[in-house]
Amino acid sequence: WYQYEPGDFRFPEMVGAWTKDITKADIGTTAVNVYPGAQGEAQAVDFSSFKQYRLVVFGNKVGTGNQTARLVNTANAANTVDVVYTGAAGEFVVDSGYTNLPAWATGEVLVKPMAFSSVGTDSPIYRQFLFYLR
Repeated sequence: WYQYEPGDFRFPEMVGAWTKDITKADIGTTAVNVYPGAQGEAQAVDFSSFKQYRLVVFGNKVGTGNQTARLVNTANAANTVDVVYTGAAGEFVVDSGYTNLPAWATGEVLVKPMAFSSVGTDSPIYRQFLFYLR
């Protein structure tokens, strides 16, 4: 912790980024891995000494349902941080804003992006997931 950082929060840091475009044809209504790599292309995030997170998702809504994007703890799928896009079809950015970390977010955790829609036949295109801590 740097001496010149404010006393209430650390300076924001981007701690995870998934930046490949991918189309999820008929995504379904149950969360699925956004990326096909091993464990959904999980990345290690060290939550130590941080208090808040911010999840920003860029995409293109193809369909009519509410699009839920999340980061999921690979060791326990019940541990998630979510954002939901409810707007019109087309390009979008959805931002959680800075939110207090959930109780499970301690130490180093492997997280992966997952998504689903309230309409299973939607085919969203995800452009990137950015994850910040402060």
